[in-house]
Amino acid sequence: MRMFTSSMGMKRLADFFRNLAEFDFSPYIAVSFRKCISPQLASLNQENTQAPSILLELFFVWTSKKEYTAFLIDYDDCVMPQVYTCLIAPAVKPAIVSRILDIVDWLLSLSMEEGISDHVVKPRVTTLLHNLAVLIERTKQDASAANPLVQRQINILSGVSRYLTDSKQATMLLTLLSPLLHKPTRLVGEKVEANMLKIVSSLLPLIPALTD
Repeated sequence: MRMFTSSMGMKRLADFFRNLAEFDFSPYIAVSFRKCISPQLASLNQENTQAPSILLELFFVWTSKKEYTAFLIDYDDCVMPQVYTCLIAPAVKPAIVSRILDIVDWLLSLSMEEGISDHVVKPRVTTLLHNLAVLIERTKQDASAANPLVQRQINILSGVSRYLTDSKQATMLLTLLSPLLHKPTRLVGEKVEANMLKIVSSLLPLIPALTD
């Protein structure tokens, strides 16, 4: 396999992962990171403000199969933090936010598979929550629970809640949900509100000050 250094080459690489059902990519991943993936990570949030870049699309493809998800962690610890940082890039467009939520959705759907939750999801939960908090704070004046992106964020928070392990994480998530819980019923549907209350109920045991 030739090294993929151009944008077109990276697109073809993503296509290979998307279309080749049976192929062992592992011998090529380390060199791919060293030569063309890791050098681009520092600027990932700058390259992903208007539309998803080829590299972000590659990461999305890697979440489509459990065999590939470890690539997001094993070869460069910066991958997932940099992906989550795109959520709070200056002037980030909804298309970028939506694609990153796609990545998280896929990871959460695969997280019941052995090793994925502990290896891929849990280690970066705090980073994800922090960046979602910044995103929600920036858009709270315009956002309502009827907004599809806001609904997706609530679904993500619901999925993430089962992986929280300490009071700091739980408090951060409650802080994110609190403004939505105080919105009028006309802005927050019963299903959304019930989902949020379920999350809150699951978090209370993690916060000793609220259980005394």
